[in-house]
Amino acid sequence: MTKKVPHDLLIGEKYTDKPTGEDKTSWHKVGVAFALENGGFSCKVLDGVAITGEFIIKERTAKDAEG
Repeated sequence: MTKKVPHDLLIGEKYTDKPTGEDKTSWHKVGVAFALENGGFSCKVLDGVAITGEFIIKERTAKDAEG
């Protein structure tokens, strides 16, 4: 059996960086997902979070676990 690698469910919030005027996106974790052996994902949204619009699923890295 292979180890299930966690993925993070993330939603983006667009903002303008005041010093540079550059448009940026701040990503917020709203849940977790695990890839299924037969394809697709099993997902869990954090309690108290309602999602509308777009979100991404990104494989969690060692760097993500640090911060």
